[in-house]
Amino acid sequence: MQSKHLIDYIFIGLLVLLNWRCLPVSEKESMPPLPNESNTDVEKKINYLSKIIQNNQANAEVFYQRAALNLSIGKENLALADIDRALTLKSDQAEYYYLKALALDQKGDFANALAAARKAQLLEQQEGILPSPTSFQFIGKLYYLQKDTAQARRYLVAAQQAFPDHAEIYYYLGLLGKDAGDSARAVGFLKKAIELQPNYPEVYLSLIDFYKKRGNKRQAIAAAAQAVESCPNQPKLMEIYADLLITNQEREALAIQWYRRAADMWTDNWRLHYIVGMYYYRKQVYREAEKYLKTALANKPDLEKALYSLGMIYEYQQHNLPEALAQYEKAAQITPYDTTVTYSVRRVKRKIAYEEYKKSPQYFLDQMRKRKQEEAAGALEQPDDQD
Repeated sequence: MQSKHLIDYIFIGLLVLLNWRCLPVSEKESMPPLPNESNTDVEKKINYLSKIIQNNQANAEVFYQRAALNLSIGKENLALADIDRALTLKSDQAEYYYLKALALDQKGDFANALAAARKAQLLEQQEGILPSPTSFQFIGKLYYLQKDTAQARRYLVAAQQAFPDHAEIYYYLGLLGKDAGDSARAVGFLKKAIELQPNYPEVYLSLIDFYKKRGNKRQAIAAAAQAVESCPNQPKLMEIYADLLITNQEREALAIQWYRRAADMWTDNWRLHYIVGMYYYRKQVYREAEKYLKTALANKPDLEKALYSLGMIYEYQQHNLPEALAQYEKAAQITPYDTTVTYSVRRVKRKIAYEEYKKSPQYFLDQMRKRKQEEAAGALEQPDDQD
């Protein structure tokens, strides 16, 4: 699981675990500082370091500095390339390994991130340097992600003692409690994390999941309601909240509101758009139904019911027979034994053929012949005049 606070970890790691070193540059050039609130032009700093590297590729510290900058803007592959070069030149620097661990963590390579972090810790021990609380937190998280619960608890408890107000520590301690089936610890730590940082989506996801697995639907709904209020830009939380509400028919309209909000933010989630589209189709709000069903199909083309529903909209609401036929035929390819779909294909083909016939000269002749026949029949039915 990749934490929401990954970027926070990067900057905390860069500021706490790493040291900004001086470089051998000319008197006219000064080393740019790491990005901060008042100095955020990272690309210029990277370009500056690149020029230094062009002239001197044997300075490990320069590669390390550029790696830190690349990592700070989410370019972990470039950061890893630079930090590996730095380690090739100078392999006894703990901060280099910590930076590598941060980059690997950002990539989701937790096993190698843990190995790099442990190597950094070993180098610190050899130099008689006490590990920072931040490193305990980071390593504890990595041990948890590698399912080493004993080591994870050891490091996270140490981090908690140093950082009693850090939400992420309580999040992982809550996960440890959840995995162990310890309800009190799981809920207590997760709620503590929310108390410290209310806009923490992963904590809500874990807490809701815990309540759902325990069959406590009421508390799951309450946690989800708090989640969507505290984290207003998280469509996954909106979807989970709607999933909980939709099971109660009386709350269907409210559930659809949250499905729609999530769908509008999460345009490549076919399920959300399908649910909203089919709801509007049933409610005969056809314009909205078309909009959401088309998006659902753009992401998952084999939704037979969505195709059939669009076909019905095009046939009966928009009178667009060619488009209706296209949707029905796609549905028939998915479910060729569905007689409703195959009949719809034949029906629309007959309608299209009739529309084409109406445009032909033969239709004009047939209509004239029909009128003459009707006139002749009318004349025969008229009674004779009496004297």
